[in-house]
Amino acid sequence: MDSNYRALILVLVVGTLVMGIGATTLFIVFRRFGEAKAGGTSHKSLMAALIVFIFLCCLGLLMLSYSGA
Repeated sequence: MDSNYRALILVLVVGTLVMGIGATTLFIVFRRFGEAKAGGTSHKSLMAALIVFIFLCCLGLLMLSYSGA
């Protein structure tokens, strides 16, 4: 398989997983905003964890792109 197609498939698969996890986390956060304890520490920690997760995925893809794999 050509290396361009391999990179494209890798980015599509990882991007789909990141989008799925991000969308699920945001869905949970937005549902919790309707509760009585809206805006609590659990909401902020979920959003912070989501941001850190996305940055780590980006860093992982960057490192993978320079590894030659």
